[in-house]
Order: sequence, then structure tokens, then C-alpha cells
Amino acid sequence: MKTFWVTIIVLVAVLLIAGCTDADVASYNLSKAADQFEITRRIVFYNGITGEYMLSIEGLCSLGNDDTTDVRTVTCKTGNESYKKHYL
Repeated sequence: MKTFWVTIIVLVAVLLIAGCTDADVASYNLSKAADQFEITRRIVFYNGITGEYMLSIEGLCSLGNDDTTDVRTVTCKTGNESYKKHYL
């Protein structure tokens, strides 16, 4: 019975790994690194109706993962252990 479960687990792992492309892996790795403040980003909030730039942020920033359709958040690392959070 133990061999059966080991075989099933190995087959599932092989199927999951085989479905990933290099682009999927790179995208995942970049997103994870950005969320850990390791990658410099440029984030621009643009008003499509008026054609104006509302806010432009550059630096070690992470986009909010639990944002709603009404609110967007950006958290940026400003120093060694200092952070700022912007809401738009």
C-alpha cells in the first residue's frame, strides 16, 4: 500500500513540474522577489479619462495582494527598516 501512495505522489509531482514553462518560472520568481523588496520597480497611476499621471513611484516597491477594485496599495522600502504605504 505504501508503494501505491509513493507512486501517486511521484506522478502528481511530475505532472505539475512538466506543465511549467521557463516563462512561468521566471514570472513567478520576479513576482516573489519584488514582493520581498529585492527588485526596483517603476509604478505609474494614470487617469485614462483626463490623460494625466496621478502618481509615479520608483524604488523597491510591492503591490498590494488583497486590493479591491476601489483601492490600490503600494508599499515601498525607503531605508534599512523603514517603509511607506501609498493608497490610491
